[in-house]
Amino acid sequence: MLVVHEENYARFAKKLRVQYRHLKKNHFRWIGYQIGKIPERWRINKNKQLLSQSNLPGNCYTFESIFSRSNVSYLKVVDIHSPAAIDRVKTFDPDIGVALAAPILQPQLFQIPKHGTINLHKGKLPQYRGMPPAFWELWNGEKEIGCTIHMVSEKLDQGAILLSRTIPVFRFSTPGGLRVRLDEVGSQMTVDAIYAIMTDRARLQPQEGQGRTYTQPTLKQEALLRKRLENTRDYSLLRHYAKEFFFGLYLFPYKTLFRKWANLRNNQHISVLLYHRVNDEMRDSMTVGVEQFDKQMEMIRQRYTVVSIEDVILGKVDRSVPRPIVAVTFDDGYADNYENAVPILLKHRIPAAFFVTTGLIDSNGGFDHDKKKLGYALKNMTWKNLSLMKGYGFVIGAHTVTHINCAKADKQTVKEEIRESLQTLKRKLAINDVIFAYPFGKKEDITEDIRQFVKECGFIGCLSAYGGVNKTIDPYNIKRIGVDAQFTLRALQAHIEGF
Repeated sequence: MLVVHEENYARFAKKLRVQYRHLKKNHFRWIGYQIGKIPERWRINKNKQLLSQSNLPGNCYTFESIFSRSNVSYLKVVDIHSPAAIDRVKTFDPDIGVALAAPILQPQLFQIPKHGTINLHKGKLPQYRGMPPAFWELWNGEKEIGCTIHMVSEKLDQGAILLSRTIPVFRFSTPGGLRVRLDEVGSQMTVDAIYAIMTDRARLQPQEGQGRTYTQPTLKQEALLRKRLENTRDYSLLRHYAKEFFFGLYLFPYKTLFRKWANLRNNQHISVLLYHRVNDEMRDSMTVGVEQFDKQMEMIRQRYTVVSIEDVILGKVDRSVPRPIVAVTFDDGYADNYENAVPILLKHRIPAAFFVTTGLIDSNGGFDHDKKKLGYALKNMTWKNLSLMKGYGFVIGAHTVTHINCAKADKQTVKEEIRESLQTLKRKLAINDVIFAYPFGKKEDITEDIRQFVKECGFIGCLSAYGGVNKTIDPYNIKRIGVDAQFTLRALQAHIEGF
């Protein structure tokens, strides 16, 4: 495989022209936008060295990992259409060309491969040519968004279609959330398209209709769409901004003072986050949005020390670090954990643990609390999903067999479920050290005798769900902070800092 990457940032004059076009299009909004991006770029660069040295889920998908393979060559060029670049591609003698987020390609390049060049376009063709993905579909009120693999031709996004799929737009969908889903769908489609071409199964369909080519929206248009989407949400904007102001007041002095005190004592606290569902179909006390979760994971990766809950329990975490320590966990075993959360966790290289109700895996039965509240059952993960997640490096733990209340149900039944959930995970996934998370998990749902039974069964740790940070570590009494749709980035940051 030969990967050719155009090093546009090496051409200072071109960067200036791009900045000028944006300034002309967005006026002074662009200056404020670029200034606001400075802290984000600084934090990203600050974390690059840490991420490259860590054995984290998703590290195998980084540029560094992929380009270290013996069967992959990586070529950086200033101009992808220069004679030197064209000659190098011809020498490689490729079978298929694949364009991913590439500049507009010229015939002398995309016609070199024997079977032509395919492009992944995150939009339905010919209706949505151009860019960016998901924005204009939401702007136009579409009910679904397309993803297309087409052959590259001289005209932008007008080549024959090889594959086309759609994903639904949900009530609470956002451009960022839809792009996460398009990334996953598009990656699989690219693999499927290459396989179809190499096995002579490809069937090309010419594009029908005139279509339309979209361009990057202005910052004003982006703000208008955000406002329109916010108007469909079930919360008060006044209350939202009041909470943001309050958490801002809390964070500014407390964060500075507490961190200095923790650093002096070499005893940084550990915040364990608890999630249940990640989707855009609903917003409630057990659900966060896809884009919301993506931004939360980006924030904790940039601002905090992220660790595995297994390392917390085994005492392998260095607590002398300058920033609060964060671990991410999920309870129950909903299918959207695999569909939406796992790709985001891999993207940001966040270790996470998933505590599953073993009797509902590979089952359409659903949870009683969902049937009572929603009137229907939600889809759960499969054992195949969990096996793949374990292979990625995520921790899989137990959450009983039927999501039983360990304090209110018959004690013998509770013990049987705890023991059976442990044995099932060991048998199905070959896990040796298993962690237990209480269903419900409030203080009144936890009894000392059941906690002791969990320890006697051979679990290496036990997690609650009644809030709070961990200043001291008791492996069988790990506190967790529940995160839901109402958590803004600032609210989450305040809770991590100890609110």
